[in-house]
Amino acid sequence: MSDQAKAAAKSEDRPTPEHLALAYEQVHNRYAGITEFRAKLLGLLPLATGTGTFLLLQRAQDQGNQLRGFLGPIGIFGLVVTLGLLVYELRGMQRCQKLEEQGAALEDEMNLRPELGPFRGQPYRRVGGMVGAPAAGLIVYIATAFAWLCLAGYGFKWSLSLTWGFVGFAVVLAVSLFLLWLSLRPKASTRPLSSNPP
Repeated sequence: MSDQAKAAAKSEDRPTPEHLALAYEQVHNRYAGITEFRAKLLGLLPLATGTGTFLLLQRAQDQGNQLRGFLGPIGIFGLVVTLGLLVYELRGMQRCQKLEEQGAALEDEMNLRPELGPFRGQPYRRVGGMVGAPAAGLIVYIATAFAWLCLAGYGFKWSLSLTWGFVGFAVVLAVSLFLLWLSLRPKASTRPLSSNPP
């Protein structure tokens, strides 16, 4: 195959501006949909947990030991559901990160300056990429999980001082933030976004 034929074949492989615009629109819409759902979930989860645990504790105190025995299994159920939602949230974070990379690559291909596009123009997330949705989501999920765990502890009549509860919460939060940072940090083969410092 001659050099001219190779160059012609290469130019045919390049996407047209219409294809780039369509791909960019799809990436943008998917990204917006995921982030909107995650924001709603992060707002509703602690509200529902706080209201539910407060009402259950209030009713248990009004009715004595009759309802208290049910709070242990209810708390464990709430904890397991929260952990399931956390796993879903972690997958959402991975998908958003990939969509950000795809959107930035498309903006680069379409010759959009960083200040014009929402992907290349994002401010750099400090503290190893944790400032923003990743850390906020993790804090909300861990706090929610601890609320359900406290409810379970009250129902099962676990004896644990408040100080040790806070120490446990802090340790779990620190370890979880570190593990999340490890899972979200850019890989060596991943092209960093142009807004990230070198």
